[in-house]
Parts: sequence; structure tokens; C-alpha cells
Amino acid sequence: MEPSSPTLLWTLRAIARLERDVAKPLRSARLTEPGWPTWRRTAGRLGWAEFVALLHEDLAHAFPTAFDLSAHSQNPLAGLSDTAAEQLIREAITPSYQDTQSFLRAAAQGLGLPVGGAVSELPKVQAFQRVVELPGSGGRIAAQQVLSFPELSFNQQFLFVADSDAERVLIGIAALELRSNAPEVVTSSRLGELLTSGGRVDKAYGFSASTQAQQAIAALRSAGREVRCI
Repeated sequence: MEPSSPTLLWTLRAIARLERDVAKPLRSARLTEPGWPTWRRTAGRLGWAEFVALLHEDLAHAFPTAFDLSAHSQNPLAGLSDTAAEQLIREAITPSYQDTQSFLRAAAQGLGLPVGGAVSELPKVQAFQRVVELPGSGGRIAAQQVLSFPELSFNQQFLFVADSDAERVLIGIAALELRSNAPEVVTSSRLGELLTSGGRVDKAYGFSASTQAQQAIAALRSAGREVRCI
């Protein structure tokens, strides 16, 4: 496969999971349609790279954190050939990772992010709390909390800190898995501004192995916030 952003493989895999989810159907099969007859019939002169772009555009309004490719620091579609795009598509539609946490963990590894420890060991977030998820976690901690305690809200109770396209995409994929509205995502520097201005944060969760988290941990502890890492 030609060099391209690894995020595309995982956003395509997330789309494939969405299309196969009969319990919470949101769209008909496009990426996972056997043989892609609908695409072949309507594509005209468009190729596989355009198909990848359109699949993302279709979801960018509802789930922008994962699928709005214009928000990336570098366009992952730049230089993507039809051959590479078709290979991405064929790899992405292979069924795998039945449960959400297994999928998110595999995506974290594939995107070069910390895999982290046992996220289920962190204390339950209370319904009145506003929690920061530290950089490097990619939404996995919040996803575990919401999956374990459905009364919690992924996009309303959690503030996500991310400094890379890979982190933001994984947070967005977690939002898609939970069918959540777009979460609030800030950079580490923006978190410092928020704390200085008195923004509400009750505690923070993250992975101790994440080097990206160190700046945020220092800022939170300086502001007197509780930080728990696994």
C-alpha cells in the first residue's frame, strides 16, 4: 500500500462497523455493499479515492471529529492513488473487533497511540462532574465510562485534550461508536487557558504511559484538580 495517513484505514473501518450495526442502524450499506454495485453504477469517471472522500463527507456533518478531513493538519487524501484507496477499502471491510472497546484499543495501537491499562478500573464519573480526558487516551476512557454507566454523557461530561490528528480521529470514532453528538476537543495549550479563566473541571483521567499527557497533568495539578492515571 502506498504511504498515506493511517487515520483513513480506521475511519473506514468505523464506517464499515456503522453500516453493519443492525441494532442501531444509521445508514444503508455503501462501503460494505458486496461488489459496490451502487458506487460502480453512479461513479462515472470517479475513482476509489473519490469514493473514500465521499464516504467521509457523508458523515462529516453528524460526526465531524472523525470524518471532517478538512480539519486535519495534513489532508490524509493528498496523494492517495486509486490503487491505494481500493486497497484501503478492501482491508477496511474485513469484519473484526466485535465490541467497542476492542475496536478502540486496536485503533489506538494502529494509530500509534498509547494502548493504556485497564480503563474499567478508574472510578465512576458522577453525573454532576466535568472530567478532562488527557491527551493520548483518544476517548477510550470516556467510552468505557459511558458503556458501563449509560446515564453518563460522552459529549457533555467529558472534555477531551488532543494534540494530533490521530488523537482527534480516535475520539471521533469513539463518539460514532456511542452515537454521540460532537465532543469538545481542545489542545493542551487551550486547556491551560481554560483553567486560568476558571473553566469548570472537576477531575482528569488519562494513561500514565502517555508522554503527551505530562503538560496537561502539570497544568491540572497546578490548578488544584484531581488527576487519576492508569
